[in-house]
Amino acid sequence: MLSRGMNRILFAGAMSSDQEHFAEALRTGSNGSETKFVAVDSLSKCLQFITQARYNLVILDIELPDCGGASGVAKVRAANPYVAMIVLTSLDDEVHGLELLRAGADDYLEKNALNQRGLRTIVSYAIERKMTQISLGAQLKLLKLLSNSQTVDNALAEAFPILSKTLGWDLIAFRRPRGSDKRDVVYSAGEVGKNWRIMRIPVSTREFDFGVLEFGKQSGDAFEQPEIALIDLFKEQIREASLRQVTLENNRQLAADFVAAIVHDIKNPLVGADRILDWLGERLDMQANCETAELLKGLKLSNQGLLRLVQNLVDFYRYEGSAFPVNLVRCDVNALIEGCITEIKHHAESGKVILITSHVEQLPLCELDQNAMRRVILNLLHNAIKFTAPEGVVEISAEAGTDSVILTVRDTGRGISLQDRTLIFQRYSQGEHGQSYPGGTGLGLYVAKQFVSAHNGEIECRSELDQGSSFIITIPITKKPSAS
Repeated sequence: MLSRGMNRILFAGAMSSDQEHFAEALRTGSNGSETKFVAVDSLSKCLQFITQARYNLVILDIELPDCGGASGVAKVRAANPYVAMIVLTSLDDEVHGLELLRAGADDYLEKNALNQRGLRTIVSYAIERKMTQISLGAQLKLLKLLSNSQTVDNALAEAFPILSKTLGWDLIAFRRPRGSDKRDVVYSAGEVGKNWRIMRIPVSTREFDFGVLEFGKQSGDAFEQPEIALIDLFKEQIREASLRQVTLENNRQLAADFVAAIVHDIKNPLVGADRILDWLGERLDMQANCETAELLKGLKLSNQGLLRLVQNLVDFYRYEGSAFPVNLVRCDVNALIEGCITEIKHHAESGKVILITSHVEQLPLCELDQNAMRRVILNLLHNAIKFTAPEGVVEISAEAGTDSVILTVRDTGRGISLQDRTLIFQRYSQGEHGQSYPGGTGLGLYVAKQFVSAHNGEIECRSELDQGSSFIITIPITKKPSAS
């Protein structure tokens, strides 16, 4: 469509001798360029033709029996927003003309005032204006998508079908260099054949080879200068966006490496302190010094909370942007739950929260990463205890599903609003419209979801305000291969 080389004009009107005369003038073209002229005698055929083939221009006689005036113009515009449209009318009235323009016409002509030279000029200008409008619109659309999207690939995947329809190109692709970890982005209206016209444009800088832009026309028509100029603009937009993304990714990686190193260094002394507290606790239990023993229990709970936060940070920065690794072994889920209960019962006692378990004795063995699922369960139990008032209840249960095991952590706490339920599994989310809670980073549930997903499982939250919350984990008994 965006081409000066071949004008494709669809005429919808009664072919009188005068109109035949003008049709002959249009076939000649305004600047010697070739013009394909097609005539139909009804609005219904016009609508059919412009949805089946591409035209630069529609000339519509609104006095066709089935046109209905401005409503017919609106139908043509709705059927094809990208074609230039000139309306023929017998009325020389500005109010009437304005109505036609509002309905979607690009220009209108009074039939009695037509002449060959004027018609050729008006047709040429109408096509030129539409080409300019389409070009600017396409540039703005791509620029907006590149600016708003987190990645170039996502922006192009959304932009290419729109640009193809807008510009009349049958193939738009961004092919990555060999060995790249990024995928090709391809939109094609059909299988590329030997008669297609293909143009390839490298997108690169001195330091980076981002890939090759590829454009194709099934008709085999050459790419004209306006199209080439637009392609150059696209190349620059994609090059700049790709360069920004590389810079951002590098900065993120530097920050992630720095934070991961710091967090790892913090973790080691916390682990050492945890072991010392265990040793001291055992000694004081033997000496029956209850007051000091309780103080040590509080210190241990605080230290374990810090360890949990640090481990979440380690996992987040280590595996951000990639799948969380899991080491699967056959596992007794009931034994895993009992171990988590033993580990967290002091925390429940300190908050005067009743902790109970309910599970089926003969659960099938599951293929699990025990350390990962232990952390998921402890995270859910810790959150449930934290948001449950004294004398409240936290329950963990397990049951067998169809080819799966279902774990549920319920509490009688404050509950979670609908708005917060849509956010709680996102990174840095801490509930209640961004409200922060002491001792949290907003990464616990995010990391938990990543670990559950790594098992090809699912985690969901069911809750109402003041009605408590339930977190349900469904884990397949045997992990199925992830879809590639």
